[in-house]
Amino acid sequence: MIPYLNDAREVWPSIISITMDSASSTATIVTADNHETSFPMLLSPFEPSDTIVRSTYYPKINRLYLMTHHGDTVAAEIPTLSNSAPRNDRPVIYLDQRDWSLLANCLHEPERIRLAVQHDAAEQLIALARETKIILPMSLGHMAETARWSDNKRRYHLALTLAELSRGWQMRHPLDIRRYELQQSIATRIKHAPLPPLDVFTLEGCAAESEPRSDRNYGTRTGLSMAVAHAVDALTCISSYFAAILDSEALERNPIPGWVSENQTFTNWLAKQSRTSSQKRKSIWARFLADLGLEPVHAALRSGLSRSEMEAWLETYFDGDIRTMASLGLFNEIYQDKHLNQRTVWHINDLRDMMFITCGAGYADYVLGERSMVSHVRQAARRLHREIHIYSDITDLLFSLKSAGL
Repeated sequence: MIPYLNDAREVWPSIISITMDSASSTATIVTADNHETSFPMLLSPFEPSDTIVRSTYYPKINRLYLMTHHGDTVAAEIPTLSNSAPRNDRPVIYLDQRDWSLLANCLHEPERIRLAVQHDAAEQLIALARETKIILPMSLGHMAETARWSDNKRRYHLALTLAELSRGWQMRHPLDIRRYELQQSIATRIKHAPLPPLDVFTLEGCAAESEPRSDRNYGTRTGLSMAVAHAVDALTCISSYFAAILDSEALERNPIPGWVSENQTFTNWLAKQSRTSSQKRKSIWARFLADLGLEPVHAALRSGLSRSEMEAWLETYFDGDIRTMASLGLFNEIYQDKHLNQRTVWHINDLRDMMFITCGAGYADYVLGERSMVSHVRQAARRLHREIHIYSDITDLLFSLKSAGL
């Protein structure tokens, strides 16, 4: 859809809407004087199998509307050059995939929800999202899991719910968040020039991906103004995200069995050792550092540290600073807990769940998750002396939201 915005360069300030239609293969521009201009799309952004068949962008209100071949329409907020995360005091609520499924069932298959109180709470949360009183960000974890559902009908309903209620808001990829936390430690301890705060939840184009691909940034490679180019890049990315999860074909699963088996082997080995809990934690810390791999080194290189500066950071500050990191600190504590429990059975989804939930818990105002992970986060938060609003039941979340005046 994006190349045709070049044709609108001269009249951009007066444009009310730009519509791309798959059925007619045309683009239509409407200007403030109600003048309508249509022209053929020589290079269509739509594939024959695409679920999205029409898109309309309203630049003056920063909104994108996408219509599917089923006639459903979803809206996305588009960032401005001056503000990629216009939260406007709205609380951010990070949901586990299980709870996105609950919302999808509430909207499309209410008979699947057994408890009336859960159905009522889901309806209230949906209403708050539709009234734009809260932000329900999607993450790459949500998108990947949704796109892999094998039931086409239920996958479409889940994807539609995720697209509609997220409104384009994304949580940055956990690896990018961890990278920022490590570099913030370096900037504070070694450079003595702390980095500016990171908008973990944002409308920025392709923020959900780790180090977004430059080929998505079409706008910055044209002669468009920076403000227009910024919008173009956001439009490109959010359109591709929604198209991917709404696609009629499911993606294949791509598990990481090596990570699971390695951690299970370590847990089983540790359970057989005659050591104190403190001694075991030292062994787990060493395993955690191995699991981090080159992340600290890459952070040091990105920060421009010399070898001596990097050694000083690692030896003097690194261990202690990990505990203060909003996301990585929680991840480390949960990692420790799981390995200390000799009955732990590691699963394929553990890495994804731990990385995304700890990021959500580290930065969102509220988190709703699966009971076992919620328990881990609460224990970790107590040890780290943090207050985290995390719940395993949607009714408890709604009670907390009401107590906060929502």
